[in-house]
Amino acid sequence: MKNKLSWGDARGFAGAWGCAWFLMCQAMLPAVELPAPSQLKFREDKTFKIVAFGDVHWNGATAEDQQTLQVMETILAAEAPDLVIYTGDNCTSGTLAEVRSGYQQFTAPVVRRGIPWAATLGNHDAESGGITRKEAYQITLDLPGNISRSGPESIHGYSNYVLPVMDATGAEPAALLYVLDSNAYVSDANFSTYDWVHQDQIQWYCETAAACRQAYQKTLPACMFFHIPLPEINGFFERGAVTGVEQETPCPSEINGGLWAALRDHQDIMAVFNGHDHINDFIANLGGLWMGYVRGVSYHTYGKEGYLKGARVILLHQGTNTFDTWLRLEDQQVTNRVQSAGTNVAQTPRLRGQWDFDQGDLRATVGYDLAYAQEDVRDATRFGTASQFGVPKIAGQDARIMQVPGLNPMFGYVMRHDDPGTGQRVIQYTLIFDLLYPAASQDKWRALLQTEPANTSDADFFINPQAGLGISGNYQGQIVSGTWYRVGLAVDITQAKVAKYINGEKVGEQAVDSRWSLCGSADTNTPYALLFADNDGEDALTYVNSIQYWSGCLTDADFQALGQPAADGLPVPETARIHLQARRQGAAIVMEWTGGTPPYRLQKKDQLSQPWQETDSAWTGNSVTNDTRGESTFYRVLGKP
Repeated sequence: MKNKLSWGDARGFAGAWGCAWFLMCQAMLPAVELPAPSQLKFREDKTFKIVAFGDVHWNGATAEDQQTLQVMETILAAEAPDLVIYTGDNCTSGTLAEVRSGYQQFTAPVVRRGIPWAATLGNHDAESGGITRKEAYQITLDLPGNISRSGPESIHGYSNYVLPVMDATGAEPAALLYVLDSNAYVSDANFSTYDWVHQDQIQWYCETAAACRQAYQKTLPACMFFHIPLPEINGFFERGAVTGVEQETPCPSEINGGLWAALRDHQDIMAVFNGHDHINDFIANLGGLWMGYVRGVSYHTYGKEGYLKGARVILLHQGTNTFDTWLRLEDQQVTNRVQSAGTNVAQTPRLRGQWDFDQGDLRATVGYDLAYAQEDVRDATRFGTASQFGVPKIAGQDARIMQVPGLNPMFGYVMRHDDPGTGQRVIQYTLIFDLLYPAASQDKWRALLQTEPANTSDADFFINPQAGLGISGNYQGQIVSGTWYRVGLAVDITQAKVAKYINGEKVGEQAVDSRWSLCGSADTNTPYALLFADNDGEDALTYVNSIQYWSGCLTDADFQALGQPAADGLPVPETARIHLQARRQGAAIVMEWTGGTPPYRLQKKDQLSQPWQETDSAWTGNSVTNDTRGESTFYRVLGKP
């Protein structure tokens, strides 16, 4: 039996007796032991990588569980971690035999790769099947790959332990990983709430940290993992330096057990990571301490439409009190990369949208189609060739282009960019336009981008009446009427600047702030910006041949390589381009493709004049086999925008 004090027992000691109760808990604890060495150690390059899976909610190999398993397979293949940690709500129903079998099933991808794993309990573990949380934890301890440890019997919870990470030589500990049990629920006459990390657990952590400091003659950098967030999580989101999203109100306990105060006092924990709230994934720094969500990985529990499953990755560096962290998502993309010693890391640029108007409409070459923001924009927009519109060809070649009208107000075109950004907003992005203004548009304001989806304010970048590129009285370069230009904007809110380019040359920089950030793709209401829009008619007739949207910022060298406009539009990088090949296999046709980003969609039509339709063909990897029907059929493959 554990010697536990419930909240009902402890609340009678409030007020003047609070300190006496805390000292009694100290006296009841046995002397702590140093954590035994583990098989974990830093790599030769002095890094150690952890993947944290949150809220697996395994329920017995259902179809949803198999989807969850595929997400984990994808993330493990991409990251190849040194350790996997499951942060609670792991196997949420069943008898002891079913729990054990469930763990074997969802840890199989980890065990097969020879990766050690560890786990803590959540509030939903052992809710059914007539089992206790202690039984649910202990039944897994001898499973292949599991390096979790039995916690002290004299304190609350069961999954309380420390894992040392040995240095690259394996000689001595270089970092510590604390795993705590945040327990499950508390309900009495006064409270019905999630449980918390109790004072005896906190005291065990404090004594263990002190013992390690004394034994190793230094403070080892450490991270901590548990399931239910601390009550301070709300303050971190409101006042801290935040990266990631909060899409549901955090659900900590109503009782503050005091763990965060202890962490501040000891100053050995760099960051704490928790699960519990499946569609939150932010990490925040406040006063040098980090608190972060690991993001939900399961398809067997609640989520949010369009919000991809994923996991948190943590990279430790031997000999430093720093770490890197990011989210790896089910579509393999990496987002919300942070360095603990600094701020947001510059994103690797990725082309997420391109529009070339070759088909005489708003369909995309890469990413999502543009859309008309209002019917008057649809009615006034025209498509054709440069020759048909009577404007100059591009480098001597005719091109299919779009004529953008001048309206008052002008709501322009909805650009859905599929950029998750950082936090709730996109703060690093690049826009490039191949465009021409006729003589009728000279000496007018010409809007390029409106970051505010409702279009209730001025646009955020213009060509001004003096033909300069910029905003807020800061305009550089010259855009002469009757000439095609390649105009670029590389916006980096983390550096509070935008770089401006014309035909491959940087013409200036200016300061920007959060006004110039965009709604991220996780925004379910307005995951887009507006092109050529302005609230009070500061726009003019424009001809456009090609537009690109990139997450991240292209460099001076990138723009120099892009150079001047071309009739076939902006070049699509090979990584975004899908190459489709077909070959005959008996009476069937096998189509295979490379490039692009999964998940893929296969579409077909019998005549070029018809709209594309989704096929019902099943495929594996990057190929599909179809029986021939003796008729011609057109196919195309689309990747994730």
